[in-house]
Amino acid sequence: MLYCLNFMNKKEFYYSNIFSIYKQNNLLKIIGPLGESQIILPKKVVILFGKNKKGVPKLIFYFLGDVDKKLYNFIYSKLSNNFLSLIFGFSCKLFLKGIGFRFNLLEDNILALKIGFSNLVYQHYPKKVKIFFLDNSTIFLYSMDFDFLQQFSSSIKLLKRPDKYKGKGIYIKDAL
Repeated sequence: MLYCLNFMNKKEFYYSNIFSIYKQNNLLKIIGPLGESQIILPKKVVILFGKNKKGVPKLIFYFLGDVDKKLYNFIYSKLSNNFLSLIFGFSCKLFLKGIGFRFNLLEDNILALKIGFSNLVYQHYPKKVKIFFLDNSTIFLYSMDFDFLQQFSSSIKLLKRPDKYKGKGIYIKDAL
């Protein structure tokens, strides 16, 4: 249950009891069922904890000075993504289209791609991302960090962009 009420320089964010939230200076630490996440907030934001009449916990944000709507939306989207990642996580599917194109997994977090060049292309992937092989030409990426998964999947896609005419290349099937 996540929703937001917007007043002049005050914003309320309701969340479930399965989360624990701690504040240290401008660092907001969220602990959920699948792990923990951190958000660094701007200095213009003051955070208070509270509950509504039914006992649902809420975060109350006060924005100091003149604040534009972009900061409201940025903080709300960051909080929503962090809460969702701590419940479900994020995933996407990459697949290769072309004759002889394939993914291989080497030791030490290295993904080898055979994508039509004379040599294999090696891509290091961090421990934040889990890779599951569905077949030689399809992989499933899973991560708790939405922004990082989006950046990593697009960096793999840039290794071999889809060709307009023949259709060869790396495709993201389940867009984030």
